[in-house]
Amino acid sequence: MTHLTITIMRKLICIILFSPIMVFCQNKHFTFSSDYQFDKTYDGSKKESRHTATISFSDPKSITVNGADLEGSPKGYMIFKFKGVDSWEEDIVYMGNNSQGYDIYAITNTQTDNDIIYVIKSKHKIRTKLYNYTIILGKEDQDNMGGLPKYFTAFHCNMIKNDDLSPNDGNYETKNVLYIVTSKKVYFFNTPGEVNSRRKAYLVAGENITGLKDTLGYIYCEFTNLVTKKTSKGWIQKGCLQEVN
Repeated sequence: MTHLTITIMRKLICIILFSPIMVFCQNKHFTFSSDYQFDKTYDGSKKESRHTATISFSDPKSITVNGADLEGSPKGYMIFKFKGVDSWEEDIVYMGNNSQGYDIYAITNTQTDNDIIYVIKSKHKIRTKLYNYTIILGKEDQDNMGGLPKYFTAFHCNMIKNDDLSPNDGNYETKNVLYIVTSKKVYFFNTPGEVNSRRKAYLVAGENITGLKDTLGYIYCEFTNLVTKKTSKGWIQKGCLQEVN
């Protein structure tokens, strides 16, 4: 066996052994959109607001070892951006989840007075809008691992982008569910999570659709016009729909 052959074999072994680590040992990346926030302040007052905000999330949870020291844990971040206002970034590490199953992240470097973030995946409705997530930015206290912090801002939101899921890889949650449109006007999209793929076709409040696939905060649906008998298919924002039981 020649020296060149041995060198090539060594390189192939390195690729086989270490490529999976390079692929999988990295943060997952998500983008959320929020149009409703709830504040609980230090003086005990509560305030609702309806500002448009996006949250970019680099999540270290999947590569964090259970019981690891926080200083040596993988780092992530959240970038909060309100429309018309400068963004700010919170550097984070994953702490674990509390007794209610909420994922908790400690803020290690902040541009605000906060030091804790909760990510709660739970379908809930505020007035007529359906949300799938709540991201809580707050101040740590002794009750964190058992409930919510005493002072916080809660961003009620939906996921609009998941960089770890290709829209064309078929990796969707398959469904066959009946929904009713709850928003005044809801447009079809060609691709979930891509705002520029919006079509001219839309549905109006009260119309029923059949949801076939579910991903990234969008439902791939089928709608048949009872008058023209024409069937349309495309992606609809999930927050504009309500599941019919």
